Amino acid sequence: MTANMTRTALRAAIVSSALAALLVPWVASAQGFRVGDEDAPVAASLKTRAEKGAPEYAKHLANVWCSACHGPGGRGGPGMNQIFPILAGQSAEYLEAQLKSFRALTQDEVTVNHETYVERWLINITGWRKVYTKERYPDATRYEERAWDFMKGAARDLDDPTIKALAAFFSGVSTPGGRPAEGDLARGKALFDQGDAAKGLLPCSACHGADAHGNGPIPRLAGQHKDYVFDQVKFIKSGIRQVEQMAPLVQGLTDEDIEAVAAYVQTLN
Repeated sequence: MTANMTRTALRAAIVSSALAALLVPWVASAQGFRVGDEDAPVAASLKTRAEKGAPEYAKHLANVWCSACHGPGGRGGPGMNQIFPILAGQSAEYLEAQLKSFRALTQDEVTVNHETYVERWLINITGWRKVYTKERYPDATRYEERAWDFMKGAARDLDDPTIKALAAFFSGVSTPGGRPAEGDLARGKALFDQGDAAKGLLPCSACHGADAHGNGPIPRLAGQHKDYVFDQVKFIKSGIRQVEQMAPLVQGLTDEDIEAVAAYVQTLN
């Protein structure tokens, strides 16, 4: 009897769902708009509300969640792991593009379920993770483990208004300024300002600016963590992080060159 009641309830739920699927578009049409129509009044109203509420929500996210890795206001700080970048004072256009690239790791059908349930279980109990590669995920633009392990999840549910508001928030925070760094600062300055003609290296300043403040989609490097800059240039050079414009420009850099430049830009205000 219990089994029959369960089957009856299940059938009723299925029928109700089917009726709802048929009736909702009909009712919506009678009211003068189509469900899913981006120009419909309800959709427009929701979009407007999202855009108006985004700055406050972004501020909450920045203070409660982003600060765990990037420090208060995205300014880093004592005890923060320097593999996570300083966000304060960074170009809003650049931040917006990066957040969308992290979110995109979860959007396409190929990468929407990055691990099977068994793989997730193994990861949880062993710490094992599979390697993120272009062969495995051909539509992704970056394969750094930290991008997939941290930012993929952090950006998964961010809508466009929230991403734009987060970018605006962090770009408006004052930077912590330059800080001392160990390394061959003279070599780093020479590479940044002049490049190295003998090795076919263009100066970093040609794109990032003489003050390393960046411009639009080109990121600010001044005051950025040495460890973060070093890792990212290595990722770009190897193709782990795909930046089409920059990849050919860094192929001639040695690890020593990269470390020198990374150290130098950390000292800049």
